Amino acid sequence: MNFSEFAARLGLTEKQRQIYECLFSLGSASAADIAQRTGMNRTLIYDHLNILVEKGLISFSTVNNKRSFTALEPKTLVRNLEDEIGELENKRKRELEQLRRSLPELESYFNTKDRAAVGILLGQKGVRNLFGDIVSSLKRGEEDAVFIANYEGRELLGSAILNYYAQCRKKGIKIRVIFDSRPKTLRIGKETAKFSNVRVRFLPAQYSTLTTFHVYGGKASMLLFSEGEVFGLLIENKKVAAGMKKQFEALWSMSHTHA
Repeated sequence: MNFSEFAARLGLTEKQRQIYECLFSLGSASAADIAQRTGMNRTLIYDHLNILVEKGLISFSTVNNKRSFTALEPKTLVRNLEDEIGELENKRKRELEQLRRSLPELESYFNTKDRAAVGILLGQKGVRNLFGDIVSSLKRGEEDAVFIANYEGRELLGSAILNYYAQCRKKGIKIRVIFDSRPKTLRIGKETAKFSNVRVRFLPAQYSTLTTFHVYGGKASMLLFSEGEVFGLLIENKKVAAGMKKQFEALWSMSHTHA
């Protein structure tokens, strides 16, 4: 390791490095000597010297009102650093122990009930993870409410969606789906209605959107289909899910079993 690399690891600026290197080679020197060797302004040198003293890299002594600065030996720097690390570790250990003792009290103040956990769903893998979460989260007789489903999603995720329906049927999970009634979506909706655990309704074509929502077990997800890609959000919050379930029920009451 050359001196520049060594100085960089110490977090020194270029001017601090020059001063430190000068002292490193001379051993001890006054500010005037350093200014002469480096060509720096003597007033500015004192500012940098003070920083080097604070960093524990150099020391100073005053003899006959003349201040002299000395670079510490490398082994002294290592020892000082070891001591500093030891003190820091002990401080962290004390802080950790204090936090552990305070944990029961802190948890009593922490409100998790109204907090929303938000996850990002990317690509088909993210959607498969969503379907897996629905199946694992819901119990027999519970429901996933889906709106407004579209043919774009089925074309992109066909096998994954059909597998999801089948897994839900096997576990006894109910599904209600609201589709738009565009011709392509209408055909897919009628095919979906053949699953014994799925109830299907349709809204007029003008309600079509590239966004589909799933609401289940205190969670809500939003899937956006665009140009052959899918991405979305999964929100775990009972209030958010309850609000979206109200939207679903309102649309369900407006929809029809046949488009």
